[in-house]
Parts: sequence; C-alpha cells; structure tokens
Amino acid sequence: MSKIKTNKEHLEILQRSVDELRKSIPNGDLQKIQIILEFISTKQGEIVTDIAEVKLAIEKIHRKLYNPEDGVVVRVNKNTEHRRNSEKQLEKGTFATVQTKIEKLWDWKNTVNRALWVVYAAVIGLLLKLVFFGGVNGSPIQ
Repeated sequence: MSKIKTNKEHLEILQRSVDELRKSIPNGDLQKIQIILEFISTKQGEIVTDIAEVKLAIEKIHRKLYNPEDGVVVRVNKNTEHRRNSEKQLEKGTFATVQTKIEKLWDWKNTVNRALWVVYAAVIGLLLKLVFFGGVNGSPIQ
C-alpha cells in the first residue's frame, strides 16, 4: 500500500522541485519568465473587462432591436403592415376615388373663391356709393 503524504511532505517535494529548477535555469531567465507571466495575467484581466463591455454593448443593441414599444423590429413590422394595407387599397382602387374626391373639393373651393370675390366687389361698390353718392335712396348724407 502506498503511504498517504501530509501537506508538509508535499510542500517539501515542491520546494525541492523549485530548487532544482532554479539550479538548471540561468538567473535572468527566471525573472523574464516571471515578467512574461505577469504580462499574460494583466492581458487576461484586460480581456475580461473587454468581454464585459462587449456584453453590455450587445445588451443595448438587443434592447434597441427588440423593444416591444419602439424597437426596430416593431417599427419594421408596422412599416410592412402599412405597405401591405396601401397595396390592398391600391388594388381596390380606393386611391383613385380619393384623388377624384380631392379634385372635386378643389373645384368647389375655386367656385366658392370666385363667388366670394363677387360678393366682396358688390359690398365695396355699395360702400363707395354710400360714401360718395349719398344714402341708399340717392339723397345725399347730411
């Protein structure tokens, strides 16, 4: 049976291994390895923070796309629905009848404008007659 080693024995084995490594590695190389390991550790920390920032950015984009009230997907769906309704109205000929109604409305507006100009001219003529030629019966105003 193998003997179970204590923590102290494990530490002694580890210490001997480290001492052997120090003897076999030149003095400057161990320090270079330590610097490289520290550099790798800092870069890993930077990568972790970058990943957190990317996650936040993705969450913001996700919210803007899929917001149920005013997200991009909702607006695209509304636009598609409006376009389909417009195409249905065009197929039915609704826009042609609306255009005809608008043209009739413009014609009516032009007719009313002409009638109002006639009324304005008559009122102005009546006022001029009253001012310059006397009253309504033709007698001068005193």
